[in-house]
Amino acid sequence: MRWVIDDRVDVTANASQGEFPYANGRFTTSSILRFHPTPEYNQRELKCVVAEYENLSSSEILDIKYCPRMFHFTSCPSVRDKDIASVTCEIGPSNPAIPLTLSLNEDGISVSPTVEEYTGLGYPGMISRLHYTSPPVYRQNGPFTYSCCMSDPSGSCPLLPCEECTLDIHYQPVVKQVSKSPSSGIRVGMKVTITCLVEANPVPEDLIQWEMIEPGSNQWSPFNTTSIERNGNEWKLVFDEVQISDAKGYRCVADNGIGRRVYSSLVKVAVMCKLNFDLFYENFVVISDVDNTPLM
Repeated sequence: MRWVIDDRVDVTANASQGEFPYANGRFTTSSILRFHPTPEYNQRELKCVVAEYENLSSSEILDIKYCPRMFHFTSCPSVRDKDIASVTCEIGPSNPAIPLTLSLNEDGISVSPTVEEYTGLGYPGMISRLHYTSPPVYRQNGPFTYSCCMSDPSGSCPLLPCEECTLDIHYQPVVKQVSKSPSSGIRVGMKVTITCLVEANPVPEDLIQWEMIEPGSNQWSPFNTTSIERNGNEWKLVFDEVQISDAKGYRCVADNGIGRRVYSSLVKVAVMCKLNFDLFYENFVVISDVDNTPLM
């Protein structure tokens, strides 16, 4: 007797055969096949064939149980604030299909997975896929973390750790605060820092630009300088030694490509200077010193 799978793979070497007396000088031949089933043989036809009579055979479709090989979110998107989000989680291939559950911030979501046949990678089986489309998401209500978990009522497969997906919500910049240090009493030669606190996602390298306006003007112009520092969500415009020529108005401009450009409020830098007045009166000179005169 021969054992074959799909009429192609001969596994007879794994079989043991024997003859047993039956009746009237006839014998019964039996063959027992012992082999380790692997997923690639699932849903394949196993056939026992009598060697001298090829048309005399018996067959059975193999139903090999095995646990999933993949478990992950295939879709965990970046979305814009106030848009809907679609997440997809799948597990498999396996036999049988493995049920899935979905939750948002630990609150269960009522959605049923779909099951489809899987034939890739040589492992016939089933894929369980769970797809969910949310209502509009608002970043102020976040974060939004989805958990996809497997459940195996039969207990035949070890439970894999739940997979998580946290939505990456993109939104236009928000200027939270703009400040100046020191806030007053600025004199020539002092270090002055203007700080702009901005939240945004994404945060490109050129998120923040600076603009200035001359006293008495209503026209803003770019302020190009290399004296810019960043610490987390804070961007700082630094004057190491402020001069009279720096006495202007300043603002930061934030743009990450989402929505419109966002402007901070005006910050005025008033620089105190010392002025000497020479007063000529007849034959003498009187020199008067006036301190703390702001120029802006």
